[in-house]
Amino acid sequence: MINIDSFVIADFARVGRISIKPWRGCQYLALQRLTRHRMHITECITREKTYMLNNIFLKFSKFAMLGKGEHPFSNKYGTTV
Repeated sequence: MINIDSFVIADFARVGRISIKPWRGCQYLALQRLTRHRMHITECITREKTYMLNNIFLKFSKFAMLGKGEHPFSNKYGTTV
């Protein structure tokens, strides 16, 4: 059911092939708020990642001069164990 819902929403928003509106007014407002909240969260995460990388670069600026195989971290955003 979820795959069908996401397909209908994406098809309606992107292409407009579906002529009927798959939701009513209150459902549209809820979907709009969820979409805007998701966008806000992704923008906040992006801003925090940039802030973190800037601080790491200021503290450890030698990392910028390391070769491709010499980096101690494989993924800048990965979790540490």
